[in-house]
Amino acid sequence: MGHVEPLARASYKIQVALPLEPAREERLLAAAKHATQFFMGTADVQLALEKVARLLREEEIPYALIGAMAVNEYGCARVTTDVALLLSTEGLQKFKDRHLGRGYVERFPGSKGLRDVENGVAIDIVLTGEYPGDGLPKSVRFPDPAEAVPWWVSA
Repeated sequence: MGHVEPLARASYKIQVALPLEPAREERLLAAAKHATQFFMGTADVQLALEKVARLLREEEIPYALIGAMAVNEYGCARVTTDVALLLSTEGLQKFKDRHLGRGYVERFPGSKGLRDVENGVAIDIVLTGEYPGDGLPKSVRFPDPAEAVPWWVSA
């Protein structure tokens, strides 16, 4: 057995935390407050989801919850600030016809995306037939929510 050199001692640099700039500290605290409200189920985004889901059900517009809010339904806790929904083109138009100017506005004229003005939350819309990711054609498209099988229903 040969000679073994002792391991070099690790050198640790001790850093003292410096106070944050006031604007940065305010953003950090606001984010922490939002996360707390989110995990308590009282954040604006959850109120917006409950409201839009109720309106879609009342209008009998098929929809599917997608994005971060859907991930939370699978038990994977993730804070988000928007609601993402899958709708058909007809379903989106029906919703817009009934609710634009009545608590919802388009994010910009002619956009799919909406904003819940009461809760100040963006509602992102993905349409049936669109391609995920970059939107370029591929073997997978978003389904019609009226035909989608919920994950909790066994095939």
